[in-house]
Amino acid sequence: MNNQANKLSESELEEKREAISNFGIYELRALARAVGIPSPTTKKRDFLVDAIMDALNNNNVELVQKTTKGRPFKKLESMDSILSVIGDNTVKQFEIPKTYSYDDLVTFAQEIPVFEYHSEDVIKKEGVLRQVKKTCYFMDLLENVVVFIPGEFIEKYSLKNGDLVEAVAYKINADNQYCVKELIKVNNISCDEYKSFNYDNITKTLPSLSRDFNGKKVVLGGRNVLVIDEPLFLNPEISKLISDIEKAEGQVLFLGVNLCTEDQILLQRYPKLIKFLTEYGEDNLSKNFDKVIDTINLSNRLISSGENVVLIIYDIVNLLNALDLYFSNSDAMKVLGHCQQSNVIIEKLISLASAYSTGKDCTALFICNKLDIEDMFLKNQVLKISRLLK
Repeated sequence: MNNQANKLSESELEEKREAISNFGIYELRALARAVGIPSPTTKKRDFLVDAIMDALNNNNVELVQKTTKGRPFKKLESMDSILSVIGDNTVKQFEIPKTYSYDDLVTFAQEIPVFEYHSEDVIKKEGVLRQVKKTCYFMDLLENVVVFIPGEFIEKYSLKNGDLVEAVAYKINADNQYCVKELIKVNNISCDEYKSFNYDNITKTLPSLSRDFNGKKVVLGGRNVLVIDEPLFLNPEISKLISDIEKAEGQVLFLGVNLCTEDQILLQRYPKLIKFLTEYGEDNLSKNFDKVIDTINLSNRLISSGENVVLIIYDIVNLLNALDLYFSNSDAMKVLGHCQQSNVIIEKLISLASAYSTGKDCTALFICNKLDIEDMFLKNQVLKISRLLK
């Protein structure tokens, strides 16, 4: 079903859209899985219908029957009739679960439709720029809202994917969607000062320097691990360490998901930190994923702009577990105790730490709890290639 001659006509596509739109949510998710859409339980109904129709319209449908590996999805007696809607009764059995690249995981998940103008009310918003196809937007750092950026601002300031954008925005026709009216800052400097500059042929080099932060000898441009035995807000040593790091030259990013209220209150003491946080107890599956991707994008952008970056991740095993939940309905295998997709995302985060030919560096500090010290990914992919801070 993957050749141009078999492409569906407009009337056939319209008939299928109508049939698919009438499915219940479980049937719709099952069909989405069958045509290869990742993590359908985290997507809204309209998004799933559009994604399935895009696959049909582009003849990009390959049905796959799940093996017994991994978490099973809800059993549906009507699965055969659901699959028959897309017009292909061929179901392929496979033994090796699908593997994913970093680009596979982030490109699809970042596609968001643009809506029309609705309100004149304005409010300040801040987030990391994403350029997906022809759409430019960011997820607000503090609220679960999407802020779209008109192309005129992208062209005027030569904004790049991963830039940290602060702007005044007005609400558009969905409660959680805004559109930029005016830019205020880019990467923490005024728009007039901002220069879209990328170093050519930037390469990684061996880290050669260490710096003492509150008694901890941190490798600059390297990976550093700190093991703690109690929450952040109960650990004055960590608070002093963060305070010391915040004073360092460059940008300091803090990534923490499912944080307790006390930890969030504590982090308010550090205004210079660029914080990517989610709160414990909320429905955070998609938000956790978004925070990780924004952290990676901003880090890459700052590195390519020739800035020093310190990346604090609290805590790394908690982050892995959160991503496992996000990818829990996928077909990927478990590797080192976690979903393969989760490992790919965290490996991308880990790989940012390096000294660079620009004379700048990206320093990573991974904080973990001693209760998780036996985690296989932590032991094999982090501890073996990092300095353990005493």
